[in-house]
Order: sequence, then structure tokens, then C-alpha cells
Amino acid sequence: MAAGEHHILTTQAHSTAHLHPRLQFDCFCDAIASTYAGIQPERLTRHGFDAEFRSVSLSQLHLARLDAPAHRASRGSREKVLQPDDSLFLNLSPYLDYHADVAGRPCTARAGQPLLLDNSQTFHLFFDPAPRMRLYSLRLTPEQLGVTVTPALTHTLNQAFVSDPLGRLASQQWRLLVEAAEMEQWRAVNQMSELVLPLLRQLAQQHQDAEAVGAMDIRYIKTVASLYLADPDFNLLQLATHFGCSRRTIQARFAEAGERFSSWLMNERLERVRQQLSDPAQRQVSTEQLAFAQGFSDASHFRHRFKARYGLAPQAYRRRQLDQY
Repeated sequence: MAAGEHHILTTQAHSTAHLHPRLQFDCFCDAIASTYAGIQPERLTRHGFDAEFRSVSLSQLHLARLDAPAHRASRGSREKVLQPDDSLFLNLSPYLDYHADVAGRPCTARAGQPLLLDNSQTFHLFFDPAPRMRLYSLRLTPEQLGVTVTPALTHTLNQAFVSDPLGRLASQQWRLLVEAAEMEQWRAVNQMSELVLPLLRQLAQQHQDAEAVGAMDIRYIKTVASLYLADPDFNLLQLATHFGCSRRTIQARFAEAGERFSSWLMNERLERVRQQLSDPAQRQVSTEQLAFAQGFSDASHFRHRFKARYGLAPQAYRRRQLDQY
């Protein structure tokens, strides 16, 4: 039996259609206050505010849907102090693009594109004037993602929904959930939410690990990589796997140091062999054995690379160095 199948879905619906136009906006704000803590709507017209708000308590998450005249919404510094809240909102507007400023970073969320907001940060949302807007929000906690949420991580995840394969998969599942919600198939919505959450958790943890690697000193990354030099199959993917990040993250760290990982790996292996060729204690060990011990798997390739770097074949280099003793 699927997880959450016995969960009793609780839905609440609020509408301002039956109210006097002067009361509609305030009643709308009251209806959404418990879900969107400290987020202040700002209407764009002084006319009535015919709106609907529905909230659904899923087995692990909380889903909200707004159907209202286009408006703005913000969470400012004052609201952060008066109503502290660290909820996360995964938002999606099925039909309209909208603009956002999240912790000082402006962005545009296209229709059908997820946008993650952290309620512990300040943000502003701007819907272009339109007859109506509809917005879905999946509310979750940092604990459910299993990460420490920072402004940088939030920004990275919003980019990942478009550029990262796992992020695109999470986006696709979130859109399917919204499609089911559009048809008010709440049990299907609940089942899909149990697919979305693990994807979001994996995506967040992957990028938090990448963020941690990004803060590491390149010397530490090289020290770890040096432990694998003897493995002829050692490559960028294995190093990325060690740190729990993507290959692109490791490449970026080397690029910041003005290097390429593949060049560093080759030069490091050559330098290790060069040092041993200069060591009298290694005199009885063949150059090929020394090369194989540092991860070279082809003697001819090693000799070619060594001569290109040091100007002498390995044997000639060894004779010149050991003649000094």
C-alpha cells in the first residue's frame, strides 16, 4: 500500500465572492495569513477583490492555491521580525509569468516554472496587470529538505530547476502535481507530493554539498585527489563522487585556480615519478614500475609525456640526477 494512502486529506476553501467589495481584500488577507505567514499582499486596484483561496493538508506537505486579481506580495524586514518563519514555498504560476526580487536578486519566473522562496528571507513578487492570476504553493520546512537553507542555496536551486537534470525532473513532477490539482484530484496530488519531496531533498542536498565544496580551499581538494593517484582509472567523476558534488563543481574550483583537473592530474603524476627518479633509494626500481605506481598504465605514453615536460627521457633524466651522488 502506498505511503500516505491512509492519510485523511483536509481541505479548506475560502471565497470573497459573496462579500461586499470593500471587505473582499481584507478578508482575502485574513484567509491566507496562516499559510503565508508575514507575507503582505498589495492590490493593484481599489475595486473589489473577488478571490478564492484553497489549502490542502497532504500527508507530508501543505498545498495552497490562490485564484485572485493580479497583485503584488512582499515579505519585508519588519515582517521578518514580527512574524519569524522559516517555511519554504515552492511556487508555480500555471498561466502567467511573474517577477520576483529574492534577497536582492531579481528574477523572472516563467509560467509553469518553479520558484523557491525562503520565508526567512525578504522577497517581493510582482504579477503583471492581468484580469486574474493563479498561484500554487507547496509549503515545506528546511528539515524536510535535510539542508541548511541559505540565500545562495535558494538562488542555486532556482537555477537548477531549469539547468540541472535532477532539477528539471523535480520541476516536471511539480507541474504534474499542479495539473492534478487543477482537476481537484486531491488523492493523486497527495501521491505525487510523495514523489516531489524526495526529488527536492536530493536536489537540495546535492547542491548544498556543491556549495560546501565551492568554499573549500583548492589545496584541500588536491590533497584528497592525490590519495587516488595510484589508481589508473581515477578521474573527475570519482573525485566529484568523493565530495558528493557534480563534475562541473570540481572543474569550477580548478578553473578558479587557473588550472584544469586533467592537466593537474597528469602533472602531479609526472612530478611524483620525477622525484622518485632523483632518489638514490629508488635506483633499483625501473622507470616503468615507478610510473605504474603513480597511475600510468602505458609505458610509451608515460615516456612521451615525461620528455615533453622535462626535456629528457626518464632514463636520461635519472642518470643525470643520480650522477650527482
